[in-house]
Amino acid sequence: MDYEPDGTQELLIDSAQERTARRTEHLLLAARLLFFFFHGLLIISASMGFEEVSWWLIFTPAWLGDTVCVVLVILSWFGSCPYVQSCLQERQARLGDANPSILTDILPDIVMGVLSLVYMLLAVLAELLLCRPVLRLSQRLVADGRPALGISVS
Repeated sequence: MDYEPDGTQELLIDSAQERTARRTEHLLLAARLLFFFFHGLLIISASMGFEEVSWWLIFTPAWLGDTVCVVLVILSWFGSCPYVQSCLQERQARLGDANPSILTDILPDIVMGVLSLVYMLLAVLAELLLCRPVLRLSQRLVADGRPALGISVS
């Protein structure tokens, strides 16, 4: 909040824009946390030892999480746009002391968001490439009469 020279408070016309100042950062943080959460679910579902369940189904939590993360990463590119537009209208790099600078805080987050999308696409590709041979190995073990995960339940 800015104060006028006479001590009165300035009308908060841009408060909606200022509330979006850290939205890019928050969306990227949410994507990171969800990535770890859903891959934790993948580890739990893989360790349950379901012999009849397809590996495509076991990897579903990771792919669901990857999809949510990709959406959040793309949304993060545009999350702080109202604040950036407000800064550009005022011809300032930052509005007030408590808000981030568009050059040193928001722009690097957007660049990291682009790199995060590349990382997410590589992660999905790696998961797909991992699931195929694991599925084939599991089918071969079941065909030979051995447990699919290599663990005997007897």
